[in-house]
Amino acid sequence: MLIDITRPIEAAALVHPDDPAPRLSRYYSIAAGADYNLTRLDCTLHTGTHLDAPLHFFKDGAAIDELPVERFCVACQVVDTGDAPSVEPEHLAGLEINHGEALLFKTRNALLARDRMAENWVYISKAVAQRCVVLGVGIVGLDYIDVESSRDEGQYPVHRTLLGNGVLLLENLDLRSVAPGPYKLYCFPLRITGAEAAPCRAVLER
Repeated sequence: MLIDITRPIEAAALVHPDDPAPRLSRYYSIAAGADYNLTRLDCTLHTGTHLDAPLHFFKDGAAIDELPVERFCVACQVVDTGDAPSVEPEHLAGLEINHGEALLFKTRNALLARDRMAENWVYISKAVAQRCVVLGVGIVGLDYIDVESSRDEGQYPVHRTLLGNGVLLLENLDLRSVAPGPYKLYCFPLRITGAEAAPCRAVLER
């Protein structure tokens, strides 16, 4: 069974307050007399569900198109953190993680409104980021558009810890219908030359 965990790119997509809202416009339209429909999309590469590559925070880091496709098709664990205000090391207790696998955190972020960014959300602690590096995790995912604490604005300890050690970030997931446990993750990003991130279609297979 396949489970789509992708947040769509649409005009009403949740974005950071300082980021432009995505715009979709029908460049050519059959209704207007054209032979076909052609849509133009204007958005940042961090819209909808997307993958961050090391280049996002490191000028000499790997771009999204430089990463091997094997990185985007891996075994993963979905971890439910319940009502916890942050993802902490105790949420990793008892997990058996093989090198290169993914960890996706299902949190109460799913209850947050999607019309604007919340003032506070469930974030990933720096201690968890450090632990993921030690465990050899390949991808870390969260069900919100930011993995950092709102108190760490401008510091980015989780991004710097993970991306600086080659761990990819999968942000803005929809895990509402996903039970915790093991899965196969498919999250192939668009192949955009020299980009620090790219939208992707993220799917879990039980």
